[in-house]
Amino acid sequence: MSSLQHTQALLDWGREVGIYVNPKLLIPAVFPPGYVGVQATEAISPRETLLTIPNAALLSTKVTSPPELQELYSAHQELFSSTSKEHEDYKMIAYILFELTKGENSYWSPYFKSLPLDPENMLDWTAEDLSELQDPALAFDIKIRADKDKECNKIFQNALLECPDIFNLENASMEKIIWAWRVIVTRSFGRVIPFPALIPIADLLNHENCKTCYYYGSETDMAPDYHPDGKDSDEEDDDEEIYESPVSILLSSQKLHRINFGAYEGEDLDIISKQIAAEAKKLDARLFLEKLKVADRVSEVVNLEESEEKRFRMVTAKDKGYEAGSQTYIPYGRYSNRMLLTNYGFALTENYYNYARIKFFLKEILSPKQLEKLTQHYNENMEIAFKFKKQYLNTDFLGILRGLSWNHQFHQPQAFFSPTNFQLELESLNKMKILISQKYGEFPTTLEADKAELSNTNISRRYFALLYRIGVKECLTGQILLINIAIKIIERLINGENLADALKIIPELEEENNFVYHRKGLKEYTDKLQEST
Repeated sequence: MSSLQHTQALLDWGREVGIYVNPKLLIPAVFPPGYVGVQATEAISPRETLLTIPNAALLSTKVTSPPELQELYSAHQELFSSTSKEHEDYKMIAYILFELTKGENSYWSPYFKSLPLDPENMLDWTAEDLSELQDPALAFDIKIRADKDKECNKIFQNALLECPDIFNLENASMEKIIWAWRVIVTRSFGRVIPFPALIPIADLLNHENCKTCYYYGSETDMAPDYHPDGKDSDEEDDDEEIYESPVSILLSSQKLHRINFGAYEGEDLDIISKQIAAEAKKLDARLFLEKLKVADRVSEVVNLEESEEKRFRMVTAKDKGYEAGSQTYIPYGRYSNRMLLTNYGFALTENYYNYARIKFFLKEILSPKQLEKLTQHYNENMEIAFKFKKQYLNTDFLGILRGLSWNHQFHQPQAFFSPTNFQLELESLNKMKILISQKYGEFPTTLEADKAELSNTNISRRYFALLYRIGVKECLTGQILLINIAIKIIERLINGENLADALKIIPELEEENNFVYHRKGLKEYTDKLQEST
């Protein structure tokens, strides 16, 4: 049976179990340069239902505890109880493998047959493949993840084999465990349904940074305008932390104060130091509270109480529709190309959540005196890491450089954390530009060369590696562009112009350089300038 026939069999099964597919959707459809996805055969309007799936067709952790597996779960609570971070994933894998032993008799058989035989992500890449990313930190992260997966999979397999009446080396082979694990990683839904679940047919749509409303409720309920990527600060990604050694340190406002004032000797700066220390403490406390507020917004808008009468629904957002002939997408999450490659094995040409994660040694950003004092207690090779996006000026990194460059002899205390001293701002922006330009210059190939090669490369690991490193370099060049604009604004302020006139440089540069300026990119910085002036 071909993959096309398996997909058709899945659609037939879906109709039998009550899955609704909008008749305007063609499944499957092929798009250049060879992607398989879902196509709108007619125009699809905003707020139009794409799919609905009954509760009984959700392969969720609610159904992964049949009596046959209870002995396994009880004997290995270190894997299957809530004390394990991955306990829901492990239950899903065990259940999938258990259902596979039933063959055609499994309720989920048509779904399993429709799944790809070899779902791949970046954990499958060789060292040579990873080198094409031009990102040693990411290559290190992938190696750690791959090693951890191997270790965990072996422990999991040994647990399954302790139930010989159900599992043996054939139906619980490492290949099948990895396959099931990859299926869950690449296809499971969560957050807007009661339990993490695989949702047949819904997972056939490809990813894009678009708005799609997900809803779990009755047919009579209207789906709210909620989608999993709709946080207020929607420029932030949902990427996992990267594995690295040594771990990058965080420079809090209070640490920044201590580093700066630690370099002064024999001077009575107690009053000024206490003033800045108090402000640093308030800034750190405010940041901590903001992190605490990053809670799951689902509970605010969706009732996740499980019910057999409820259905999972996909609805286009109030401002999102599709033209006839276009591909229909859903968002998998607010992921950069790093996370898309890690989990799903692909990257996007244009990714709103993309960034360049760049590390700096402390010795690169500290003055000789600051470094001398700091290395009495710390290693000078310690690093800090920042995410640079092409559409937003990184004011956090700028703030670090400002605080390190601040000098009590020339600057007022308020200039330590705010852009009130324009000469200090100009110095900090120029230093930021030099540092980022140096990092960009360390790449073995140019952005232009990568783009030229991409146009002649077929879909492959190398193709996605090129997309990844192109995205990183675009983020750095975009950041440099924003820094240049900020420098011109500050220079005008130094020359005596008011802020309103200084900001007129933005549309002038747009016309001169023929580029699209992301107006939100400098808003945070210009707002702070407004407060300062």
